[in-house]
Amino acid sequence: MEKRYIIGIDQSTQGTKALLFDGEGHLLRRTDLPHRQISNEKGWVSHDLNEIYSNTVQTVKTLVTEAKSSRRKLPASASAPERDDCIWDRKTGEPLEYAIVWQCGRASGIAQEIAEKGCAEEIREATGLQLSAYFPAARWHGC
Repeated sequence: MEKRYIIGIDQSTQGTKALLFDGEGHLLRRTDLPHRQISNEKGWVSHDLNEIYSNTVQTVKTLVTEAKSSRRKLPASASAPERDDCIWDRKTGEPLEYAIVWQCGRASGIAQEIAEKGCAEEIREATGLQLSAYFPAARWHGC
């Protein structure tokens, strides 16, 4: 039987990692590309989604080339993106803005205002999550 492989893609705060696993789950190869941390004097931290996409394509190509494998031997891939706050153009698929990174401070004032209004417990009861500037709705509201 022909050997098969799986590629895992990890999108982290610092960059893109593509990992090649064999059918038994053993790591065979890894490629990495960093991406820019876009920050400003206000403490906002963002990532360029086009750069991340380009890095993803490049790391996978490099991985397949270095492993001397064909795409036919890659029946599956898995991706673990970090960003949960991207806004895309419905028609073009292009990102409308940079992705806001988890450590971005742009929504801390909004979370503080909500807490001062006494709504933190209501949010926790409704969502199961603590009030935090981390979550996308507060972050986009702060733009």
